[in-house]
Amino acid sequence: MLDGTERKLDWRKGHLLAVNVEGHGGSTRSVVWRSYCIDGGDHVYSAVSRRKARMNLEVNDPVRFATAGNQLYVVDRKGKTHVLKYLRRETSADRCAKTAVP
Repeated sequence: MLDGTERKLDWRKGHLLAVNVEGHGGSTRSVVWRSYCIDGGDHVYSAVSRRKARMNLEVNDPVRFATAGNQLYVVDRKGKTHVLKYLRRETSADRCAKTAVP
């Protein structure tokens, strides 16, 4: 569900190119980063989520997304909006598709 701020964003369509999972630790204090890479047509966008739960998306899925500042908003298959940080814009998918790390 989109709140008022998210409705004002410039929502676009793209597709998910890659997801990379990195982390450390093995206990309840472990840290997991998920990097998502989205092809938006004119640019390739990558950003990071530090949530333990992953988005309900598969590589090559179509996605709705928007950018604002250093954040990437992504709507998953169930319609849930996720906010990813450390947004990076690229003109080529080469780096993103190989590592998905911004």
